[in-house]
Amino acid sequence: MENYVTGKFITEDGLKNIKNHKYKSGGYSMLDNVMNPFWELVVKLMPMTLAPNMITLLGVIINFALYFAMFYFDRSLTAEVPSWTYFGFGIGLFVYQTLDAIDGKQARRTGSSSPLGQLFDHGCDCLSTTLVALALVHTLKLGVTWQSKLLIGSLWLPFYLAQLLEYHVGLVRTNVGVIGVTEGQLAQCAVMAVAGFTKGEVFEITFVSFLPVLEGVIPAWLNICHAIVGFTVISSIVFAGYLVIEMVVQKETIKGKLYALWGMNPIILMLINLYLIDENDPFVSKNAAVVILVVSVIFTLVTTKVIISSMALMHVRSFQLEPFLFAGYYYFHYLGPNSFPEAKAAEYAYYCLIATFVISIILYFRFVRVCITQITAHLGIYCFSIKKRKED
Repeated sequence: MENYVTGKFITEDGLKNIKNHKYKSGGYSMLDNVMNPFWELVVKLMPMTLAPNMITLLGVIINFALYFAMFYFDRSLTAEVPSWTYFGFGIGLFVYQTLDAIDGKQARRTGSSSPLGQLFDHGCDCLSTTLVALALVHTLKLGVTWQSKLLIGSLWLPFYLAQLLEYHVGLVRTNVGVIGVTEGQLAQCAVMAVAGFTKGEVFEITFVSFLPVLEGVIPAWLNICHAIVGFTVISSIVFAGYLVIEMVVQKETIKGKLYALWGMNPIILMLINLYLIDENDPFVSKNAAVVILVVSVIFTLVTTKVIISSMALMHVRSFQLEPFLFAGYYYFHYLGPNSFPEAKAAEYAYYCLIATFVISIILYFRFVRVCITQITAHLGIYCFSIKKRKED
C-alpha cells in the first residue's frame, strides 16, 4: 500500500513543491458566474476566525448526514424512503455546493490560503461525488444493476480524469464551455425536489403515456428514469472524453501521450471492481449501498493520491495495490464454488467483503492523517485553524 502505511507518503522534494503549488482554474461555467454574487454574499457572513477547511468539512458532514438519512431507511437502493429525506439531501447538496464554493474565498479573505486547502477541498469533493451518485441511484430505485453501475462509474470517471489532467497540464477543469459541475449539482437538487413532491413515482412514467405522438417512435418502456440516467451518463462521458483529449493533445511526444493514458489504469481497475459487484449475491442485494460505499472509499483513496502527486510533482503510480483489495471477495464469490461447497464459498466471500470494508476504511483514514500531518508540519500551519504554528 506504498509507504503511507508506515507513516510517509509525500517525499521531501514533494513537500517543497506543494509549498510552491499554485491553483490554476480551467475556467468557469455559466452558472458559476450567475451564482458568484450569491457566494460572495454568503462568504461575508462567515466569521473571520473560521478556517476555510472547517467550512469544507462542515459541508461534507451535512452531505453525509443527510445521505445517511436515506441510507437508514433503505440499504438496497430499491425501496421508497420518506419524502423528507429527498428534500433533505437536495437542500444538503445545495448547502455543500455553496460551502464548497466559498471555502477558497474565505481563505483569501482571511489570508490563510494554502495548498492544503486545495487538497482538502478536492478530497472532500471526491467523497461527495460518490454520495451524489448514490443518492441519485437511491432516488431512481436502481439497486445494483447495470444502470446504477453505469451511472456511478460515469460520475467517477471525469472526476478522476480532472485530477489526472491537473497532473499533466497544470490546471483544474470543472467545465466544458458553459456547462460544468455547478449545473450538474443544481440539476440533481431539482431531481431531489421532484422526488420529494412525488415520492419518486414520476420517474417511472413512460414518455409514451403522456406523449402518445411518440408511440412507435421510441420504445414504449422508455421512462423519465431512463432519460435521467442516459443524460447523466452521456454528458459525463463527453466531459471525460474532452479531458482525455485535452490531456493527450498537450503532450508533444508519443511517449508522453502514452504515459498520460497509462495513468488511467487505477480508474479502469475501479470501474472493473464496480462492474463485478453481483446483484444476485443476497448480501449485496440487501446491502447495496454498503458495498458501493466500500468500493467508493477505495476510489477516493486512489484519486486523492493523484491529487497529492499532482500538487507535489511526484510520479503518479499507474499500478496501485488498493483496487485489488476486493480480489478475495471476487475469488470466493465467482470461483469459490468450484473448490468449496457453495454455502462455504458464500460464507468466505462474505468474510472477505467485511474484511475489505474494515481495511479500506483504515487505509483511507491512515492515508489522510499521514498526508495532512506531513503538509501541516512542513507549512507550519494547522488544518482547522487559521493560526500559524509557533516555530520551535
